Amino acid sequence: MKLLTSLLRILRGCFRKTPTVHQDEPLARFLTSKTQFSIRDNYVKLGAFLPNKNNETSVFRVADLSEQGIWDIGDKDGPRRTIYGRADFGARSVETVKLRLVLDKTPSRHGNIVGWPADKDEQKAYARDLANMSQLKIRP
Repeated sequence: MKLLTSLLRILRGCFRKTPTVHQDEPLARFLTSKTQFSIRDNYVKLGAFLPNKNNETSVFRVADLSEQGIWDIGDKDGPRRTIYGRADFGARSVETVKLRLVLDKTPSRHGNIVGWPADKDEQKAYARDLANMSQLKIRP
């Protein structure tokens, strides 16, 4: 079923115009585990960006949203778990680490970081780079 869902997403993408993302556009990765960040040291850990079993990392476009608007997107369309914080970063960061951002707009403003290498150590290196280029925002 997961394969079928992935194939349908790819096919839908072939028949519609793909929106573009400006390199300076802000993105947010919602953090659903306290192990993904350090409040004391004010940084995002590499585990926050590691890809899921589909080799994707979910992110949201947050340009033109207020702080509360960003949290609202996470609550409405984000992960179905408690959101403790988020990692804010620029779209340019994805390209810098040689990955790609694919927008699927399901839900609205959603996209995935894709192109992860198969090697777990390489994935950690890429995730570390993304984490280092992000800013931690703790949920008020």
